[in-house]
Amino acid sequence: MGRAWPEPEVKAEIDLLIENLAAGPPALALVSQCLPLEYEAIRAGSLQASPSGMIRHHIESVLHKYATACGETR
Repeated sequence: MGRAWPEPEVKAEIDLLIENLAAGPPALALVSQCLPLEYEAIRAGSLQASPSGMIRHHIESVLHKYATACGETR
């Protein structure tokens, strides 16, 4: 994802998770249970089922909720 984590152990575990997900993406049924917004975007064709894409989409979705709550709109 290109971001540095302050704890090397955390970075190593996240890197391993992303590597494992890239090697064998999770079943869409699992994505639908854990990341329902990403599942819908994948099914709609607006998001590829890549680890970095799903992570980025989820973060952007959460940030959008906070921005909307604060009255920030684009």
